Amino acid sequence: MARNPDITDIFLLPGEYFVGGAGHRIRTLLGSCVSITLWHPVRKIGTMSHFLLSSRNQDKSEGLNSRYGEEALELMLSELRAIGVDPTECQAKIFGGGQMFPGTSQGIGRQNGEVALRLLRAHGITVVSESLYGAGHRSVIFDIASGNVWSRHVAPGQFAEVREELQVEARVGHAGRAGKHATLTQAACQQAVEALVQAAQPDGAAAGKGKRTVTSALRFFSLT
Repeated sequence: MARNPDITDIFLLPGEYFVGGAGHRIRTLLGSCVSITLWHPVRKIGTMSHFLLSSRNQDKSEGLNSRYGEEALELMLSELRAIGVDPTECQAKIFGGGQMFPGTSQGIGRQNGEVALRLLRAHGITVVSESLYGAGHRSVIFDIASGNVWSRHVAPGQFAEVREELQVEARVGHAGRAGKHATLTQAACQQAVEALVQAAQPDGAAAGKGKRTVTSALRFFSLT
């Protein structure tokens, strides 16, 4: 995708979300995690999450935590309302919930996807498209100016290629930090990759290295 110098690229790490206007484009890499995008077609304002788990049972007295789907959405909706955007006028799209290891249960990913759908419907927000479940990762780009979201499926064994793409992006991009941004260095990029792999491990298993494959083997499509 061609880079527009007037666009600020935001890269979300697991557990982060971002709210911005038409001058922003949000990117992330999903495994069993799920991203919700909300976009207001008139105001050209959008928000995107990257949550790891659907909910938690712990005490929430210290505040909402965007690592969890239910709380991430509450944070997103609160920020939209604070700038005068009615969430029910937004279009929602959902991505992720993948199965990281062939032959294992898709429990966490499927639960994340189902919770995202349920929460949006409960808030009266229309889901216009989704790309959920299946094996592997998804590389997601949300262009707030147009509302378009591109989701590229990365099959098991192709993760090394995505790691290299992120390192190239790291030289010129930005990292999302719950509504803020900072320069995305290669160290930050590596942190994103390691956090994603760690989040995908079942029962604390060690992360493995992906097999290098050619980019042409990846599928890229747009959900508009």
